[in-house]
Amino acid sequence: QPQLHLLDRQYNRCSQEMLVVSTFFTQQCKSFAIPPQIKFVLWLTLQNDVFFRGGRSSSDRLSAARIGEKMLQAGNDRVPPNNNMWPLVCNEIGLSYDQEERVRQYQRTLLKASPTWLERHKSRASGLVMKSMCDAFQTVSIRTRQREHNLHGGLSSEQRIRFYKFMEQNKDRVKRKME
Repeated sequence: QPQLHLLDRQYNRCSQEMLVVSTFFTQQCKSFAIPPQIKFVLWLTLQNDVFFRGGRSSSDRLSAARIGEKMLQAGNDRVPPNNNMWPLVCNEIGLSYDQEERVRQYQRTLLKASPTWLERHKSRASGLVMKSMCDAFQTVSIRTRQREHNLHGGLSSEQRIRFYKFMEQNKDRVKRKME
């Protein structure tokens, strides 16, 4: 009985531990494909000019970093990405007004160049495809675990042992039938 419990819970390919391992590998693959800092820069390149104005008018000469500092002093340190996030980023990094303007100018040139638009969006799409693929693997694993649980739920301990032995002895034959 304890050995069956180990087989069913720990060493099962659909066990909780295997789901954790799968999640870890998913996150590792994502970090190899697009590290978080690159992902953030990529996300920045997808933003339009309104994002970089950070709630100020185009004629306003106040530094976004200074606006971010005022926001923090007012206790406003959590904003949605599309609404005043740029001032907080500038404040955190410590960008000067001239540096902010160079970033905005570079962003404008990126937005005007159509090849970069395509590449930026392809990079974003590849990340979404990877996420969808990993989500699908997780879903398949969970569904397989549920089906195995339903199948084994009606079997006695002896029947499960016989079932495992049968599957081990006939795995090649079963594999050929499944292809």
